Amino acid sequence: MNTCKTCGFLLPSEPKEIIFGERCNCFNTSDSDIPSIEQQVAEDIAVRSAKGLKKYGFTVADNPLPLKEWLQHAYEESLDLPIYLKRAIRELEMNEEGTKALGRMLANAQRDFNKSKKDMESAKRRLANAKSKWMNYASAQTSV
Repeated sequence: MNTCKTCGFLLPSEPKEIIFGERCNCFNTSDSDIPSIEQQVAEDIAVRSAKGLKKYGFTVADNPLPLKEWLQHAYEESLDLPIYLKRAIRELEMNEEGTKALGRMLANAQRDFNKSKKDMESAKRRLANAKSKWMNYASAQTSV
């Protein structure tokens, strides 16, 4: 296991051993149980570093790649970012459009329901009126 060079926090050797709330004390900047953005990024870096160490058997600092290859790796990784961002933006746009469409459908359903309710109330009045007329007619026929 490694320790944080700033605070001495014992870092697990397996990334999956890191659980929410378990982090270097040097990143505890508030009393909140919710980590700050900086804390979350630091945790992500620690997890990614542990994964890389497990996968490759050495740290980035110990990797003997020439500078040009490091720059090529960084360049290739940076090319993926706009793709991930665009995909996320599209998902938000689709959700936004879907929400708008759902709102329109609900408004139409409410309008249709209200119209049906009015039609039913009108039909009830016509039925009551017809029943009243029938009762008056039937009453007039029995009294003759």
